[in-house]
Amino acid sequence: MNKNEKNILIKDWILNQKTFWAWEKLYSIVVRSHDEAWPIVIEIAEKATSDDVLGSLAAGPMEDMLCAYGDHYYDLIKKASETSFNFKRALLMGIRITGPGSEKIKKLINEIGKESVENGWNPHL
Repeated sequence: MNKNEKNILIKDWILNQKTFWAWEKLYSIVVRSHDEAWPIVIEIAEKATSDDVLGSLAAGPMEDMLCAYGDHYYDLIKKASETSFNFKRALLMGIRITGPGSEKIKKLINEIGKESVENGWNPHL
């Protein structure tokens, strides 16, 4: 996927109510190559302009990736939650992490949520 195709996918995924093809395309990338999907997911989070978009991202590609490859993303999740407020918001929108290796990721997400509250931000608002 070249940069132009990636940018079109990201823009259209955000507008997925009108362009469902982008949701299907991102899902196929998540299934085919989670390493290719990760930077796209991060950029969608950064460019999201609503909680609806973040919620769809969280309940879709993020949840799928973290359930299947949680351990692989531990350090990347930690870094992304420190550098992208929108990524952190999406992460704390109630992603259900299940599957092998998920305890470490669940604990990290809980720690990020607790730290957010301690810093005066309620992730559920």
